Amino acid sequence: MYNPANKIMQKIQLLFVITLFLFCPNLFAQDGDPDQAFDGDGIVTTSVSAVNDIGNDMVLQPDGKIVVAGRTQDLFSVESDYIVCRYNSDGSLDNSFGVNGTVSTSFTNDGDDANGIALQTDGKIVVVGVSRLLGVERRFGIVRYLSNGTLDTSFDGDGMLTTAIGTENAIAQTVKIQSDSKIIVGGYTWETPDDDSPDFALVRYNSDGTLDTSFDSDGKVTNDFSLLTDWILDIVIQPDGKIVAVGYSLNGSNRDLAMARYNTDGSVDNSFGTNGKLTESFGSGDDQATGAALQPDGKIIVGGWTENGTNKDFAVARFNTDGSLDNSFGNNGKVETEIGTSEDVANDMVLQPDGKIILAGYSSRGADIHDFALVRYLSDGSLDTTWGTDGKLLTSISNVEDHANAVLVQPDGNVVAAGYTDNGVDNEIEFAVVRYLSDFDVGIVEFGVANNSVLVYPNPIISTATLKYTLTEQQQLSIQLMDMQGKVVTAFLNNESLAAGSHELLVELPPNLTAGTYQLVLSNGVGQMGVRVVKR
Repeated sequence: MYNPANKIMQKIQLLFVITLFLFCPNLFAQDGDPDQAFDGDGIVTTSVSAVNDIGNDMVLQPDGKIVVAGRTQDLFSVESDYIVCRYNSDGSLDNSFGVNGTVSTSFTNDGDDANGIALQTDGKIVVVGVSRLLGVERRFGIVRYLSNGTLDTSFDGDGMLTTAIGTENAIAQTVKIQSDSKIIVGGYTWETPDDDSPDFALVRYNSDGTLDTSFDSDGKVTNDFSLLTDWILDIVIQPDGKIVAVGYSLNGSNRDLAMARYNTDGSVDNSFGTNGKLTESFGSGDDQATGAALQPDGKIIVGGWTENGTNKDFAVARFNTDGSLDNSFGNNGKVETEIGTSEDVANDMVLQPDGKIILAGYSSRGADIHDFALVRYLSDGSLDTTWGTDGKLLTSISNVEDHANAVLVQPDGNVVAAGYTDNGVDNEIEFAVVRYLSDFDVGIVEFGVANNSVLVYPNPIISTATLKYTLTEQQQLSIQLMDMQGKVVTAFLNNESLAAGSHELLVELPPNLTAGTYQLVLSNGVGQMGVRVVKR
């Protein structure tokens, strides 16, 4: 029998569903789907010049704003300049930064490219790359901006400086900020005019931009692996202040993954690898490390790519604290991942607080057609099948050439990748930023035993809090505070033996810690457990 009440109820239900789709666009989305709250479709492109705008690196501010640095080149000039864009959390350009959300900076009239970016605890932004002098000599180029995008004149007088290493070329690729606010910049250098084989290069600056002479007496360190080509492409700073640099070294016929670890004074750490250095190969072709991260237990994750004999694949390896491969990870410490049937190149990586690993780059699917590519691994090196398709995620922005050069994880677990896209019109290259839905598996790791309980109070934290947890058997435990990009802020326990039972730890936050979301990460060397905390 027809019941008008039923008809009315059906209309109400339909209206409810329509409302959900209109006002909750991500309600039925899956892990790895583009976040429609980010510019409507999860994808933002930005054209600053009429030719090339390439995003090379990015950072996330505590307020959720995303800052991307790279290079821009005008239509009528061969000159390129540093370019920095800041986006609000919804993907719109932040008009309070620079001019309409963008800042460009030129050292010379002969070409400047920004390759790395870091955020200081006071909100200032440090960008590094290369400055070309008269088309011949290249130098480390460092710029520091205030939080509104203006140059910071307390940094070397005008906010800009260049550093020569030797008498030849030097190119900066990456930058990190130490806990004492000193600035570490990594890259590579040709030290003399007749030197055709670049070396690892590290430079440390005081917070005012002067060279730190406590670092190898002049603030500069170089290292040669092979008498051929050696490049630093990323660095990480350990809680003890030691610096791990990763990149590649040419062995005479092809490239090998290369790593070096330095003491706080710039000397090589002889307890790491062989005399502080090591090289590793995945196969008989080229191997290159493009990103690195430090686990709470001190193990080092290195991501990049490897040649499989025909083309390139994503590659990731895990090393113990002494530089030896961690055989509990993947296949004897290494994992190779083929995405398509052509070139798969990883340009950056990030370690999630729950121990999962994301590599980001591009995958080719034909001549000059590349897609953003992100692969996520579990902490043992196996593919995370909850991400994309069997752990692999592809995004086509322009259906031409789309490259992800940087990746980070937000406090809510969402993943952001940045790079560039060819818009298909007059070969114009634009900044591209994509945000993906995701979430952490917080607290799922149980260290092989049941009934672990973790409590942090108060939370949010002003300066101190209490961490309570229970162990059902003796553990070698590390406890560290990490930011949402996987960087260790401070360590509370470092591989200490603790008996079974209830434990309590006073958590004292660093006095200059920026307000925002962090993770307290507990690790026993096998598994991890993350507890989200907020600093007020």
